[in-house]
Amino acid sequence: MKILVIGAESQIGSALESLLTERAVAFEKISFSDASAASTSDLEKRIRAQQINFIVNADHIDGFQTEGFTQRELEQRHVFLPQQLAKVAESLEIPLLQISDYRIFSGLNDKPYTEEDEPHSQNLYGVTRWQGELSVQRFTHRYIILRVGSIFCEQGNNLLTGLLDQWRQGRGRELSKTQQLSPTSTSDVARVVYAILQQLECDAQVWGIYHYCSADITTPYDFAEVLLAARVQFVGVENEIIIRPAQDVGAAKNKSGAANAVLACQKVLNTFGIRQRPWRGELTRLVQKMSLDNKSAGEKHE
Repeated sequence: MKILVIGAESQIGSALESLLTERAVAFEKISFSDASAASTSDLEKRIRAQQINFIVNADHIDGFQTEGFTQRELEQRHVFLPQQLAKVAESLEIPLLQISDYRIFSGLNDKPYTEEDEPHSQNLYGVTRWQGELSVQRFTHRYIILRVGSIFCEQGNNLLTGLLDQWRQGRGRELSKTQQLSPTSTSDVARVVYAILQQLECDAQVWGIYHYCSADITTPYDFAEVLLAARVQFVGVENEIIIRPAQDVGAAKNKSGAANAVLACQKVLNTFGIRQRPWRGELTRLVQKMSLDNKSAGEKHE
């Protein structure tokens, strides 16, 4: 197995690179910008020369960063590049695994979204994501589209790092107690991607769309409480941190009054045997790891 990771600089791409390195799996990587700048023929030549068996488009924009992108930039990332990769994958007869996410949906459902639910995003990010999925389905039949939940990790800007940065500055923010989500660590996403690729390597004919997010539905407010408890345990808190509930005025809401960002994951379990993992343990592990890393960095500077 040899994998080409597109967008290895993204949070999901970085986690996948770490997992593949740890497991001594052969891979090559191309940044989003380099992949976008290359022509279809150049990409095809490069992939053929490197004897790639699988393409993974791990390019992903976290929800905290989407507001800074123009329509043209989102279309380039979400529509044109997946279309280009799908054409290359079809020409070379190799599978393409395309990362997508929950934001293709409106958030108005009362229940977790299944793969059969019709995407109906209310923002440009979600619309272009959906258009990219359609491009993949149109130009290749050897595809896996993996929609993931709201991600977190120790790098970049996401729910975890955003909260920690605010707390370090002695600031807090109001957090929703009604929005429903299943926070998913990028290392958990990488685990799922690799497990799928392993089964594709055995010639499993399981093309299509799949959902994955961590087990246990929560809210941003409750996520912050778990994070704060872990931070107190491993780091200590100099200033008192108060977590305040938001009013959720103007948010997209379903009949129960909550914005829904939860994905149903029965299909990925039935097809690949991939079970959801709880996010709380992974969050605690990450906070501990970040604490140890900071201590080690401090000791080196002494």
